[in-house]
Amino acid sequence: MPAGHIAVVMDGGVEGGATEQPYSDDPTHSGRLNWEPERMAELCTATVRRGWRIGTDAARDRAVRTVLDVYEQVIKRQDHWSRARW
Repeated sequence: MPAGHIAVVMDGGVEGGATEQPYSDDPTHSGRLNWEPERMAELCTATVRRGWRIGTDAARDRAVRTVLDVYEQVIKRQDHWSRARW
């Protein structure tokens, strides 16, 4: 990826995607998040302040919700949120 961009993989993808409910074939498993939300928010905030773009991969519902919550935090932290390029 060229300079001025970062890529974040939020969950374990198809086989380990973070879901709100346990997997139907394994009730003890609901996937995993690769990032703690606060740590991801810190990274994304620093990235946006540099004027860089953020690309995020989130495969399942819990991962998508978490990414949207993080983006909301990042926007609230910005003086000029319109600089954010997702």
